Amino acid sequence: MTEQQLIELVSSLSVSQKETDKQLKKSFEELSISQKETDKMLKELSISRKEADEQFKKFQKETDKILKKNSRSIRSLREFGINMGYSVEEFFYESFREKRKIGNMKFDIVSNNIKSPICEFDIVLCNKTVVGIVEVKHRLRPKYIKEFINKIPKFKTEFLKYKDYKIIAGMAFYTSEGNSKEIAQNKGLYVFSRHGQKIKTLNDEHFEARIF
Repeated sequence: MTEQQLIELVSSLSVSQKETDKQLKKSFEELSISQKETDKMLKELSISRKEADEQFKKFQKETDKILKKNSRSIRSLREFGINMGYSVEEFFYESFREKRKIGNMKFDIVSNNIKSPICEFDIVLCNKTVVGIVEVKHRLRPKYIKEFINKIPKFKTEFLKYKDYKIIAGMAFYTSEGNSKEIAQNKGLYVFSRHGQKIKTLNDEHFEARIF
């Protein structure tokens, strides 16, 4: 290699180094800008996450308040319904205890809330040969009639003392749904409602009581 070629090579290497340094500097500057942008984005995300957490906590707090309020309302309605049920039962129980009759049948004993491990009877009237069972509802519905009729035979199996007694039955209520009264009567049940402070029997003259 001649002296001139050596000088040219060194000069070329020097230029390449400058270009390399320039490119490196540019890359570092771009990297720095990207890092700043990344930091900014991360900071914004952090703020957004914080705001989201605060909004969620606020929403959860409001939801808890609403659920708590509704829980109190539901409990109040339930208690109101229970108290209303007791009021209806109390009226008919006191009325039957004073009257001691179902149709033309007289009874010696009137009891309420007679329970066994599997069923409960609202009002039970007894004499020496016949048991009268009355189911009390605030509003009479067809499904209650079916449920009551299915429950009546259990009285003899749950209270063996009365296994040889005849049973007559009726349903007492303040109001009724649709043709519930007619359905009950057609099933052989006495139908009672409230008339002022007294019991009113709603069965017509052609009614025949079913013996269970």
